Amino acid sequence: MKGLFKGIKTLKGYLNTNDKLLVIHTTKIWEASFTWHHPVAQEIVAETEKAIRKKLPMDLVLFLTTISDGALLYYDEDFCQWGYKIYSVQEIRDRQQECEDYYEEDWFSNFIAIGEIVGNSHAIVANIGIPSKNGSGCELIEGDRIDRVQDWPKMSLSFHEWTDFLVLAQGAKFWDWCAIMSNFYKNG
Repeated sequence: MKGLFKGIKTLKGYLNTNDKLLVIHTTKIWEASFTWHHPVAQEIVAETEKAIRKKLPMDLVLFLTTISDGALLYYDEDFCQWGYKIYSVQEIRDRQQECEDYYEEDWFSNFIAIGEIVGNSHAIVANIGIPSKNGSGCELIEGDRIDRVQDWPKMSLSFHEWTDFLVLAQGAKFWDWCAIMSNFYKNG
């Protein structure tokens, strides 16, 4: 797991003293805000895993214990309608129970709520039941309360891949581009 989160580490080095960064989305240039917290101890992660009765993805644990216990990435302070919230270990506990209660039998037993997309309250869900080639043991999906759970789009093959691609895309939803381009070339 050594060498993960190069994108996040590089990004942190480019933030100004207020943890902000100018980003470009198509024709709009705006200032994104970031919030970081102190990393959490491995024992606290273990308590959360016991409470939710699931093991968190290894790369998420590494993020929580070495980078930040939760974070807010690419937040649009002007309109409060954009950004990505990675939950702290306490928020994972709380949100996991909320999702299980809300979705009932539609919430798959291998799902863990690990964050949300700000502005539209779409859940960022780790699907830990997916075997992966990169050893993360999960894939990330975007949960939209309007859509059926089985129709939620895949965002990435792992948490660390998602963060690296998110940095590369300057906070844009790169998984939407991938789906559009895939359909374009398939139907081309």
